Amino acid sequence: MPPPTLNPIKKSPIIHGIMGDNSNSPHTQKVVVLITTFHRPKLLASLLNSLQSESTSYHIEYYIYDDAVTNNGKHKFWLTINRLWEQIRDKRFDYYIHIQDDYSLGKNFISKVVGLWDSIDDPFKIGLNIFLDEFRVGKKVWVDKWPELRYYNKTRFLLNPWLDMAFICTRNLFDLLDWKILPISMQRWRHKPNLSSGVGAQISIRLFMKGKNMYQVTRSQVEHIGSDSKMNPEIRKQEPLIAFSLPLIFAAFEAKDLESTDYNMIISELTRFVDRIYFFAPEGSTAPVVNSDFKDKVGVINYPGDQITFKNKVDIIKSLHRSEFYLFHNVEHAACSAPYIWNSIRQMEDGHSNIDQFVKIIV
Repeated sequence: MPPPTLNPIKKSPIIHGIMGDNSNSPHTQKVVVLITTFHRPKLLASLLNSLQSESTSYHIEYYIYDDAVTNNGKHKFWLTINRLWEQIRDKRFDYYIHIQDDYSLGKNFISKVVGLWDSIDDPFKIGLNIFLDEFRVGKKVWVDKWPELRYYNKTRFLLNPWLDMAFICTRNLFDLLDWKILPISMQRWRHKPNLSSGVGAQISIRLFMKGKNMYQVTRSQVEHIGSDSKMNPEIRKQEPLIAFSLPLIFAAFEAKDLESTDYNMIISELTRFVDRIYFFAPEGSTAPVVNSDFKDKVGVINYPGDQITFKNKVDIIKSLHRSEFYLFHNVEHAACSAPYIWNSIRQMEDGHSNIDQFVKIIV
C-alpha cells in the first residue's frame, strides 16, 4: 500500500494529505478527515496509519492543523477551526469527520462510523458524536435538554443535543454554520480559566437553535489515548476522557400495582429513556393493554403465585439479554422521568446503587 501523499499548504500550519487516490471512480465514496494536533508526531502517525488501512475502500483526504505553528491554544481554537474549514469549503465530500490527534481508531473505523451515520433515518440529523465518554454520560451538556434513546435500523443511539470535536457529518452542518465559528471573547475565561475552548458549545447551541438533531453513539467508536491535554491540562486531570459503552436500560413494574393507572402514559414517557419495559403479572391475571406503537418496547412476564422476588425478576431479565444492564424497579410512575433515570445512572456508575429502586447488573 503506497504511503499517504502529503502536501504542505504554503505559509500555513495545515498539511493536506490524500490516501487511496481513486476519486475518479463514481462509486468510490469520498471522506475528509479534519485533524487538530500540537506537534505530537507519534500520535498523529498512529492515527494516519489507521486511516491508511481503509484507503482501498474510500477516497480519503485529510487536513491537519498543527497549532504548534500558530499557538492559538484554546482561546483561539475557534480560529484554528475556521482555518481548517476554509481549506475544504470549495471541495465536495460524501462524509466529513472531525477528530483530534489523541484518539485511537479501531479497525474499520471509517466504514463503521459511516454505517452508523447512514443508519440514522432522520431528515433533521446534522451530526453524530463518535466518542462516548464515561464522565458525561447522562448529563446535560451546553443545552438544557436531557439525552433520549433512539433506535434506527435496530441500532441504538442517544439523541443528545450537543457535539464535541469527534463527530461525523455531511456538508449540511458547515452550510448551516456559514462555514465559520464566531469569535469567542476572552471574557469567557475571565472568572473560569479552566473552561474549554467554547467551540463545541457554540456549534451545539447554534445547531440546536436551528432545530437540528445531534446524536451520539452508545458504544464509543474511538478511545482517548490519555495523553496530556495541550489546551486544558487542569480540567483533563479532573475529567479524564474514558471511552464508555452504555448498558441497556430496563424498567420493571408489577402490573397489580398499576391497576388504576394508564399504562400507556407511563410507557410513552419511559420509552424515551429506557430500552425496554417489563410488566410482571401473576399467571391468569389480565395482561396490560398496550398501544401498538409501544409493543416492541414492552414485555409482559407472567409468574406463578401471587408474588415475585427482586432476584427472580433479575434472573428472568438476565436470561433474556445476557449482558449488563441497569434495572429500575418499584418506582413510582411519577418519578419515571429523564432527571430520575439519568441521575440514577450517574449514581450507579459511581457505585451507589439503591437496591430498592435501581441497580446495575453485571452478567
